[in-house]
Amino acid sequence: MWTRVQSGADRENLTLKHLARSRKMKTANWTSWAAAGYAFLVTYIPGTFFFGMIWHELGHGLACLVFGLPFQISLTHVTTPTYPRPWVKIVVGLAGGLGEALSALIVFGCTVWLERLIPDQSLLKRSMFFGFELAFLTISFQGLVAAILEGCFNETYKQLLNNLPFWVTVCISCGILAFYILYRRSARRY
Repeated sequence: MWTRVQSGADRENLTLKHLARSRKMKTANWTSWAAAGYAFLVTYIPGTFFFGMIWHELGHGLACLVFGLPFQISLTHVTTPTYPRPWVKIVVGLAGGLGEALSALIVFGCTVWLERLIPDQSLLKRSMFFGFELAFLTISFQGLVAAILEGCFNETYKQLLNNLPFWVTVCISCGILAFYILYRRSARRY
C-alpha cells in the first residue's frame, strides 16, 4: 500500500518499484476520470432527450388519463384545454417531472445492480459505471426540480422555460449534487 513519506531518510529508501507504482496511480486516476467523463457525456446527452422529454411528457399524459382530461401530446408539451380544479393543474404539472425522475432513478438502480453483478472490480470499470450513474442521477434530480417548478410554480415555470442560463445553472447544480452523493458513496465502498 502506498503511504506518504514522513521524513527525508524514508525518501532515500524508496525503490524504483514504489516510484513506478505512484506514476501508474496518477495515470490510472487521470484515465479513470476521463472514462467517467466520457461515460457521463455519452449517457447524459441522449438520456436527457429520452427521460427529459419523452418520459416527462408521458408523465403529464398519464396524469391527464387518470383525471379523464382530453389532451394532445408532442415532444415539447402536453396540451390540455381546461382543468376542472386548480389542484388538478398542480398534479398534472408535478406528474411530468416525477415521471422523468422516476424513470431515470429506475435506470440508475439497474446500473448500480449491474455494477455489483459484474465481478470485475477494475478501476476503469468502476469509473465507467460512475459516469453512467452520475448521468442518471443528474437527470433524476433535474426531473425533481422541473416537477416542483412546473407543479407548484407554474406561471414562473412558463417564464423560465426559454431561459437558457437558468436551465444550465439547474443542470450544473444537479450534476454537482449527484457527483457529491456518488463520490461519497464510492469513497465508502472502495
